[in-house]
Amino acid sequence: MSRDVDQIYQTNPAFGLEGTDLIYIGRYPYGTSNDMAVQWSVIESLITTGFPWNTITAASTILQPNNGYIINRPSLVMLSLPVLSNVGDLIEITSINSGGFQIAQNDGQNIRFGNQVTSTGDAGYITSMSIGDTLTLRCVIANTFWQIFASMGNLSFA
Repeated sequence: MSRDVDQIYQTNPAFGLEGTDLIYIGRYPYGTSNDMAVQWSVIESLITTGFPWNTITAASTILQPNNGYIINRPSLVMLSLPVLSNVGDLIEITSINSGGFQIAQNDGQNIRFGNQVTSTGDAGYITSMSIGDTLTLRCVIANTFWQIFASMGNLSFA
């Protein structure tokens, strides 16, 4: 028996979602092998948790995947890429003080900025040049290769 969404809603109208409610995603007609459902509590958790932001005032910190960093120090902050990362992991960084930041790499790591790639390992780095410099890094090869896919301001690299 196949029922469309309007029929289901008419017989069971909802005025809010419970954590155990399912959100269905699929093609018409419903009930095909391509259909799937996600529990509302999972979607709600993603919406309310968001992307954690950390204000950094210390001289150094180790970056964590899927985190944002607001650099607020009058002298340079040394940031280290995480040793372990998965393809798709994101790191966002923005500087709101005069000190700026420098992103250090671990053994075997690189960062691509446009058509240029940093030197491999601890010889390579990205440095901000001004207040307001902002960038978003995405891991494109697990543990080793990050790419800047959004930036604002002036960045220097080696």
